[in-house]
Amino acid sequence: MTYSKDNPRAVFFDWDGTLVDTLPWLLTAHNHVRTSLGFEPWSNAEYKEVIKYSSREIYGNLYGDRVDEAFKILYAYVEAHHLDDLRVIPDSLSVLETLQSLSLPVGIVSNKKHEYLNKEVEHLGWAHFSKVTIGAGYTSKDKPDAEPLLKALEMAGLEPGEDIWYVGDSETDMITAKAAGCSAILMHHHHDNHNLLERYNPAYAFDDCQALKNKLSKTIETYAAAV
Repeated sequence: MTYSKDNPRAVFFDWDGTLVDTLPWLLTAHNHVRTSLGFEPWSNAEYKEVIKYSSREIYGNLYGDRVDEAFKILYAYVEAHHLDDLRVIPDSLSVLETLQSLSLPVGIVSNKKHEYLNKEVEHLGWAHFSKVTIGAGYTSKDKPDAEPLLKALEMAGLEPGEDIWYVGDSETDMITAKAAGCSAILMHHHHDNHNLLERYNPAYAFDDCQALKNKLSKTIETYAAAV
């Protein structure tokens, strides 16, 4: 079988906003930090600009010499509540099951702190789907740097290329995929991210996980015909 950007050799995913809907909860968590420190809470629009980077990348600039206090507040809140309202995006489980039926390697690369990402994956019972899971802090840099995705590929025994899909919903994910030399796959999920189509020219863009599953199902047919 010849792999290509149309017939992927492996599929790696972002987590928040791509497979699970935790973005409203994350905004609540970060605004808990802000109000605790006496700052104005972020609006949805302000937060969408901020989440291009991990907390590790931005908290120092935001909170200066109070950064340690900010992280302490954030991690205490996340530790207590991050599993409370973990919502699966419709059909994301079906996508993972489809990939498993293809025997294609799957990975997760997120800017959520590595420890919490693993707990959420385990909580949903999805660990068996993912060959490798990497969250923020696991490598020396976080997304949009290519390092986390490249490390995930290395751990999975894979070389980067256009036949590796990196699926995400944000500008950060598009930058990461292209920086790593992989195919960027954009998920809309009713997000206001259509402006990323012209800016980053992803290999594919899907309205939702059902559309992604449909594409993968056609890939199954292609594989079967070639056997």
